[in-house]
Amino acid sequence: GSDLVRLLSHAVPDSRFEFRLGAERRTGRWGDYVQGVIVAMRDAGYPIEGFSAEFRSTVPEGSGLSSSAALTVCLLRALRLDLLGLRRPLR
Repeated sequence: GSDLVRLLSHAVPDSRFEFRLGAERRTGRWGDYVQGVIVAMRDAGYPIEGFSAEFRSTVPEGSGLSSSAALTVCLLRALRLDLLGLRRPLR
């Protein structure tokens, strides 16, 4: 499999974000939340391969409604179900 992660958010202008697994680094952009989830899952022993993801949300960014929490929960659920084939909660 590939080690490239490609992301797109419809809520953020100029939102394309790419990184290679194993080469995550802080950028100060929204994709850092995704990188954090990936690092945590990998550190917990889950096999992560490259993927492409597109995010749409009705939670306004920066409104105090936890758009970052919504993003991370959405990603965790998608990785658990689609990429890892898990039907049980993550540890």
